[in-house]
Amino acid sequence: MESIQARRAWLNRYRQALKTESALSDRIGQAEEAPAAWRERLALQVVKGVAIRREIEQAIEALPDAMQVCVLRYRFLACMTAGQTARELGLTVGHTNRIQAAALDALTVPGVQG
Repeated sequence: MESIQARRAWLNRYRQALKTESALSDRIGQAEEAPAAWRERLALQVVKGVAIRREIEQAIEALPDAMQVCVLRYRFLACMTAGQTARELGLTVGHTNRIQAAALDALTVPGVQG
């Protein structure tokens, strides 16, 4: 169970990177004149987010089951809820959650043992 939680946390890094990027962007947008340091920090955050997304995409795409790939892409890259994902795929939420659980179990994540 701990490894599933660790995998979920690893995948959620992308969502957190987007939140941080959005907060920085909002802060810059609200300032009359944003300091160069803020703009530089935002640029670095965007680069970090892109790197995290690539790493997560590679791990997801390595899964052998296409439905597992779809579910994880919707849930962790498109930041969709289980309900949104289920509707998109024409499944029940319960079925979507079972697919996600199996996908998390099969996912290979650096530093997380099966």
